[in-house]
Amino acid sequence: MEGDEYADFLLNYQQQMNNFVLQTGIALAVTLSNQNTKNRSVGVHEINKKRNEKGFYHNLYQELRVHPQRFFKFFRMSVKQFDFLCELIRPHLVQKDVFTHRPFPTDMRVAVTLRFLAAGDSTHTLACAFRIGDSTCRQIVAETCAAITSALMPQYIKAPTKEEYKVIAKEFEDRWNLPNCIGAVDGKHVVMKCPPNSGSTFFNYKKQFSVNLFAVCDANYCFTIAEVGYVGVLSDAGVFRLSPFGQSILNETHPIPEAGLLPKAKNDQNCNFFFVGDEAFGLRTDFLIPYGKGLLSVEDELLSYERRVFNYRLSRARRVIENTFGILAARWRIFHRTIEAHPENACLFVQACVCLHNFLMKTKERSGVRVPPGYFGDVYKRGELSVPGAWRKSIEGSKLVDLPMRSSRTPITEARVQRDMLARYLTYDYALPYQEKYVNRGVQRAEEALKTVASRK
Repeated sequence: MEGDEYADFLLNYQQQMNNFVLQTGIALAVTLSNQNTKNRSVGVHEINKKRNEKGFYHNLYQELRVHPQRFFKFFRMSVKQFDFLCELIRPHLVQKDVFTHRPFPTDMRVAVTLRFLAAGDSTHTLACAFRIGDSTCRQIVAETCAAITSALMPQYIKAPTKEEYKVIAKEFEDRWNLPNCIGAVDGKHVVMKCPPNSGSTFFNYKKQFSVNLFAVCDANYCFTIAEVGYVGVLSDAGVFRLSPFGQSILNETHPIPEAGLLPKAKNDQNCNFFFVGDEAFGLRTDFLIPYGKGLLSVEDELLSYERRVFNYRLSRARRVIENTFGILAARWRIFHRTIEAHPENACLFVQACVCLHNFLMKTKERSGVRVPPGYFGDVYKRGELSVPGAWRKSIEGSKLVDLPMRSSRTPITEARVQRDMLARYLTYDYALPYQEKYVNRGVQRAEEALKTVASRK
């Protein structure tokens, strides 16, 4: 075979081989595609096709709307509040059903999300009840929580101005007998599943994985500031230093009103407006904490009594934030289980619950549902708990954990002087008729215990 003929032969052979490989590849691809089609669910599952006839939204949900009390227990809000919430977040929801290309009804998306937050159910359970896909249910919950935060945060959780802080201070004085207090501060761990490749970043002192919820509340159990997402390894003081709220306090840029006169003060005393917290925070003129045990155990009985009075009066205001967290956890049962989600989604769920909490507290007058006394908080008469809040019955088992107490710094002299001045003022000028009984209660028990021990020797 000559050179030209051999070259033509090789060219034809190469073309035939290329065609063979191409045809074989196409045939193999078609075969694999057919096999994958047989093993993969295409379109809507048979169960989900009956969504309109047997799904939760088209049946039980419609029946619950006719029975307000049952609707309130099931969704944690009245029908009026539910409809109002749907109106607020509707502009933020644009997702469509990927199979029918029709948008899911807003009230259906809200119903799925509220049940997820209120009952702590898994998304698989909700997907079966509403007859939607598992991934669709997860997407609905995440997008609706984001819409709730976007719609409610600017209106129901916004940092107060100086004038609004004065209103809050008046409410603390009227309800909890602590003048010039503009907020109670605390933080909680929200337990979640260990994030992948996170090491000990989210590992807290309770040997759980968590993110921090750091918040400030007013005298009416409403959050004024709420910051979510700090890693679980941080303490109260650490979160305070890193948070925008803490930074504004430390840099003295927070809109705290100027010092004002104390009511009923005999010498026209001025006092700074202040937040209250526990021993985990540092003492400042704009942030007061109780006296430690070492400062209470002094030889001067009068000085010790004044400090115990101050601690009692401070605790009356400080427990508002504890009760607020209690109401939050009792209403949204997602806080009673370990959240199995990525930290970003876990923070999204927590932020949505905080926004919904304020939304319900500030719109409870329009609920139209009769609730028993104490449903939204404790009822006190003359300093005594007359009607315990309903949240106390369901708070057991909550996954909200206190942050560890690690004092941030040594108190400055001016702050100590202000605290001592307030202790004398609350003991004499603005004394409550029942405070002596409560202040001496612990001392009397201690004395009785010492007498009992002495009698047995």
